[in-house]
Amino acid sequence: LKRFYGAAFKPLLVNFLKEEKLSSEDINELKRILDEKTEENQRKDRL
Repeated sequence: LKRFYGAAFKPLLVNFLKEEKLSSEDINELKRILDEKTEENQRKDRL
């Protein structure tokens, strides 16, 4: 994976999401994780 994507995580994730069939449950879990990360970033930005 490093050979194709290097240290960049975003291209790996984008490609995965485009290629994989995700269930509604999978999508909801990904949304939950992204929401948590967004909240973490917002808290850090306030400090």
